[in-house]
Amino acid sequence: MEEALQAPKEAVVMADIAKKLGMSNEVETEYLVAKAIADGAIDAVITCDTKDGERYMRSSETVNVYTTTEPQMHFDSRIRYCLELHNQAVKALRYPPKNKCDVESIEAQREREQQELEFAKEMADEDDEDF
Repeated sequence: MEEALQAPKEAVVMADIAKKLGMSNEVETEYLVAKAIADGAIDAVITCDTKDGERYMRSSETVNVYTTTEPQMHFDSRIRYCLELHNQAVKALRYPPKNKCDVESIEAQREREQQELEFAKEMADEDDEDF
């Protein structure tokens, strides 16, 4: 279907489109193609041959999008969005307070742990004496 609908400057008979889409009714196929054109999915027009009355779909010539600045603009907008999201995430982070007086030194931590171990041994000894 994609090949038949995207062929530039080529008139495609509605019967061929119906066959490719697996549809039996050419009128329904024409309505489907007209809807796709109206929705902007296909850049084409539907024409009628006056000699035999057959309906055709003629694709418009497609422009190479990559020669324009459109992809760059989309890419730039995505990058801007990601950077803004990153900046908001950084602002939302919670940092520890700047004063470090509450932080224990390694020696103080070892001494506290040693005292806790001694206290635990004393408690265990007292429990043993009770039995």
